[in-house]
Amino acid sequence: MNRTMISRTILLLGLTPRHKGFHYLSAAVLGTSRGIEPEEAIRLEAEERGEEPARIDRCMRYAIAYAWDVTGGGIRELFPDHGTPPSPTELIYVLFWKMDEEQRIKTRSEENQHRRLEESL
Repeated sequence: MNRTMISRTILLLGLTPRHKGFHYLSAAVLGTSRGIEPEEAIRLEAEERGEEPARIDRCMRYAIAYAWDVTGGGIRELFPDHGTPPSPTELIYVLFWKMDEEQRIKTRSEENQHRRLEESL
C-alpha cells in the first residue's frame, strides 16, 4: 500500500486535496498500513508538521464532513448506517481494511494467473 494508492481511494470517496485534512488522512492511513494505530499516526503526523493533534483532527473532520455533505461521494456508501459523518479514526480503519482487502484479492488473482501460466507451459 503506497501513498498514491491511498490518495486515489480517498479522492474516490469525495474528499479533495485542497483540504489539509485530505493529506492528513492519507498520512494516517499510510501509518496504519505500517502497523501504527490511527491515533498514534495522527500524533506522529502532528509532530512532523509542528501542529497540535487536535488541529489535525479538526482538519480531517472538516474534510470528511465536506465529502459527506457537499460531494455526497462514496464515503456515504462506506457508512450507510451512519446519520452523520464518521470520525477520522473510523474512516482510517475502514479505508485501511478496504484497501488491505483489495490488495490481498489482487495478490491472490496474480498468483492464480501465474500458476495457470506455469501449468500451461
